[in-house]
Amino acid sequence: MGQIQIHNKQKLIKNSGVAPLDFTFLRYSFILLVLLYASFCDFREREVPNKVWYIAVPIGMLLVFTDFFWKIINLQSLIISIVFSIILGVSMFYIGFLGGADAKAIIFIGFTIPSYPIGFSPLLGDIFAIPVLTVFLNSLIISLSVPLWVFLTNLIEILGGKHLFNGVEASLLGKIVLFFTAKRISLEKLRKSLAYFPAEKPVKKGDSLIREPIYFIKAEEDVTKIINVLNEKQDIYVDGLLASPTIPLIIFITIGLVLLPCGNVFFWLISSVLNFS
Repeated sequence: MGQIQIHNKQKLIKNSGVAPLDFTFLRYSFILLVLLYASFCDFREREVPNKVWYIAVPIGMLLVFTDFFWKIINLQSLIISIVFSIILGVSMFYIGFLGGADAKAIIFIGFTIPSYPIGFSPLLGDIFAIPVLTVFLNSLIISLSVPLWVFLTNLIEILGGKHLFNGVEASLLGKIVLFFTAKRISLEKLRKSLAYFPAEKPVKKGDSLIREPIYFIKAEEDVTKIINVLNEKQDIYVDGLLASPTIPLIIFITIGLVLLPCGNVFFWLISSVLNFS
């Protein structure tokens, strides 16, 4: 009986002239528009309103159930994608790697893109065939462009005579890390801009005050609190301070979604390097 129902649905799709890929394209386009808007909100205000997800999730799930009804999505792929996205999003949020909006975006993708379209093969391949994992790994690869840009700008400024680590107490390894993650800017610029997080803080050590590096700041950290502490000790920052450029990860997640038809760029790069060596 089940075989007859599937055959009848496939026959209905064929007779109506609507291909299964059409439903997938509509769903993918909607999800991309949602993430583009969420990225805009996060970049401008460092916050994505919850109403974005309240509206997007029901519509996205409606499109998923439509594709599920027409057997474009199978139940196994849907369950795997949902469970994996929840584990990934929640765990990355609690260790501080993802902010709230980033985690919600990952879970949203897991719920709404559980598999590749029928008959579609990613250009670069995808050994796991779990789209949300591919989007996440692709976003990490693209985000590496930020430390590369920081490194190049710091190198240019140091060659021009600027002292990047003046007043900051850090080990050689710590300075290498900061060279890729932080720039020297004025305290005033840090106060006014949402584009930077402080990469150092004043710490009392005995009778003296030292400038201690911040190598990792959680996505949901109260940056305002740290800046208030810096303001109280602003006399030691007359020559500027270290700050890390911040681009919301949801922007890279969106780019990772755009790259989804290419497949898993992360593993493609690894295999290319291994084959080359």
